[in-house]
Parts: sequence; C-alpha cells; structure tokens
Amino acid sequence: MFAKKCRMANSRFSVLHLNIRSINQNLSELTDLLISLDHRFHAIGITETWLNDYNHSVSIENYEFIHSYRKNRPGGGVGLYLDNNLDCKYKNRSNLKFENSKLTDSLFVEVTVPKGKNIIIGVVYRAPRDNLAEFVKDFNEVIDKITKENKICYLMGYFNVNLMNYQTNNLTGEFL
Repeated sequence: MFAKKCRMANSRFSVLHLNIRSINQNLSELTDLLISLDHRFHAIGITETWLNDYNHSVSIENYEFIHSYRKNRPGGGVGLYLDNNLDCKYKNRSNLKFENSKLTDSLFVEVTVPKGKNIIIGVVYRAPRDNLAEFVKDFNEVIDKITKENKICYLMGYFNVNLMNYQTNNLTGEFL
C-alpha cells in the first residue's frame, strides 16, 4: 500500500468501471475480461459488489482491493482495485463519502503523486428506486468539496439516472 515513489509519472492514468452484480459470482468473468483487454488499468471501480463483510476472496493478481459494503440492506456495495505496480501511497477519503449512505454507496481514495497533483478516485452506486433529489444534492456537495481541493479526480459509478430525459427532468439536468 505504501511505497517510496509513484511510477506513473510517464504514463497516463487509466480507469475502468464495471457494474458487476455480485463480485463473488462474477470474479472469473472479470479476470477473463481484463486478460482479453490486454491493458493494465491503474484503477478498476466496481459497483454492486454484493459483499456483506470483509470476509471475501475476490483478489486479482497485482491489484489491491478495497471496498465499502452496504450495511443496512442487501445488494449494492462498491469496490476499487488499485494497481500494485503504481507504487503510490493512497489513503481512504471517508470525508468525501455521500452524506446519506442509506441511499448511495460510495468509496473515495486519494493517490499521492510526487511532483504532481494528487488524484482522487471515487466509486459511486445509486440504486434505481432511491431518492434522486437526495442523490443529486449529495453528489453536488461531494463535487464541491473535491473542486475546492484542486486535485485531479476520476469519478465513476452506476448512477441509475436516465440521461436521455435531461431536458424534461430538472434533477437529471442538474446531475448532468
């Protein structure tokens, strides 16, 4: 997790997001996909992990996995695989988690980049029937916090927002 230097200075940071609907059941499909893509992602965001505690076996070679599981109802949950070859320090940014964790699952980390801007990586999952107004409010608050820090940010997730109706739905337009 912690190292002396960060070896990504000469490469572009790459991320991938997948809504996996049970990482325990779909881990082999995930690893097969990663092999077929033949690209090493620096961060892989996972939504709907469906994990319910920290007792799991969902490791992928050369990646460290961190996650936040849903405590108040089944399903949901988010996770993040970070490439071990980055040799970067990272820290959990729990202060960026969504206020209403009963509605939205979220996980944020900050990667320290020596001689560069730090990178904030966020993974967010909003269930389809959860309150969109509360989600957009919380989403805007998180974006405001990150913007004030003037850091590079990669935000990925499964938001369950119909972007096609942004012109007729004020909340969708605000989210977009």
